[in-house]
Amino acid sequence: MLQPLKGLRVIELGAILAAPYAGSLLGDLGAEVIKIEPPEGDTARSWPPFTDKAHLPASFLAFNRNKKSICVDLKTDDGREAYLRLADSADAIIDNFRYGASDRLGIGYEVVRARNPGAIYCSITGFGRSGPRAEEGAVDLLMQAFSGVMSVTGEPGRPPVRTATSTADISTGMFAVIGILAALPERARTGKGCLVEASLLEGQMHFLSNFWCNWLASGVLPQPMGSGQAASAPYQAFPAKDGYVVVGCLTDRMFRDACKALDRPDLPEDPLFVDMKTRVANRENTNKVFGDIVAQFTGEEVVRRMQSVGVPCSRVNTLETLVNDPQVVARGGLATVRHRSGEEYKIPRSPIRYNEETIEDYVPAPDLGQHSREILAGVGYDEAEIEAMIGSGTIIEK
Repeated sequence: MLQPLKGLRVIELGAILAAPYAGSLLGDLGAEVIKIEPPEGDTARSWPPFTDKAHLPASFLAFNRNKKSICVDLKTDDGREAYLRLADSADAIIDNFRYGASDRLGIGYEVVRARNPGAIYCSITGFGRSGPRAEEGAVDLLMQAFSGVMSVTGEPGRPPVRTATSTADISTGMFAVIGILAALPERARTGKGCLVEASLLEGQMHFLSNFWCNWLASGVLPQPMGSGQAASAPYQAFPAKDGYVVVGCLTDRMFRDACKALDRPDLPEDPLFVDMKTRVANRENTNKVFGDIVAQFTGEEVVRRMQSVGVPCSRVNTLETLVNDPQVVARGGLATVRHRSGEEYKIPRSPIRYNEETIEDYVPAPDLGQHSREILAGVGYDEAEIEAMIGSGTIIEK
């Protein structure tokens, strides 16, 4: 398997999700990712549920594969020096601390840049590194609300809901990786690193680009639309006889073909449904009439009929039904990872492939401080120094 980032050393200074997600993506691609953890460990280590045998935290396992862990007390002089010696050897650093925290510890961007001018330093923050809220902390729920994502998520007339997955954290982690990868060619040309910024707020605002453009063009404030969207109808989930299906008619042709496939070729001739503009303006009635038609069939029948005419359609899967779907099985489904305790667990494979090959060898998420001794030795600490730091509690080894 091609590992395009093999030889790249990344330091991950963060917890829970945004930075760990970025680190896991880089690790998938072959980078050596060294995770810096405080004495109590990444917060995600304490989150249930846990695996049955070794009592491993499932959330931590999901986003910390292909990494090494060193447990360092950065509030001590020796701990800070150990971190900076690691940073001296880094190609990239991902800092997910609240803005200003690293500077107060004496390990921030300016300190690192002075020692390692070639380092690409990626700062992940909630609100960005400037402005009146720069130093405030942020979590995914807060940023989905603040950014406006929750204002357009959910069913009309119902309370706001967050997206089920942590889109603010995950998207920001992806933007961080994009920024780091884009900075590498410039560093190869000049030998100089740079500061890369990625914020949860701006990432979520970027995800709403079409909503911003639609509002600015029309003056109509976007509202929640459940599983639908503003530009098309019918385009949402509908109840079939045995569960929900989604049908997406993006064009007039698709609507005509969908109606014909569902034995209602007359419907597109009705003035209320004659074209997309009319159907969107008449959305509630469009969805009711079309939904009544869908309800006469099983989900499998709807999917089969829509597939026959090229109209986007799917059952609404659960994870349990998806894992056994022939397409997922054909593409390898989930990867099995063996923890050093002997317990095996499964994770979704990396979505990135090279030369039609997927990643097969995943290193399990590390135990807290599992690689502390190895990492310190790699940056010049001798055995006596390592033992002294472990003895003082500056470094924890598991």
